[in-house]
Amino acid sequence: LSTIPSGLVTKGTYGVSLADCDWLHGGAETLLTLTSLLVVFGFRNAMTTPEEEQNPQWKTKAAAIGTAAAFFGALAIGPGVGFEAHSAFLLGLGDLPKTFVETLPWVVHSEPVNALTIPTWAIHFSSVFEWIF
Repeated sequence: LSTIPSGLVTKGTYGVSLADCDWLHGGAETLLTLTSLLVVFGFRNAMTTPEEEQNPQWKTKAAAIGTAAAFFGALAIGPGVGFEAHSAFLLGLGDLPKTFVETLPWVVHSEPVNALTIPTWAIHFSSVFEWIF
């Protein structure tokens, strides 16, 4: 669900695809991962808890709704507060400094402007990994 509004913002505001907009791409992948986890937790609860003992998982739902609200809030105000198409997901938290990367002996060129940050790759990997296993 989050990829549709994310795609509309990236195309309408920045003129690029969702794959080229790191902060929105990472956010959409995060919501996909959370959705997958909620499905797994729901199935686990349904399979391991007798029906008469099952209770609503309000904490899990509240966390999911809060995360979705934060993401959709960022969609609404992000472009207005200075987030650009190639702004880093999580403001670059966990990313390697460009000066460090360029000193590595196997790096023969600089990254393109639309290169994904490490946090976006991590969440992207996790969302694919969840469905494989």
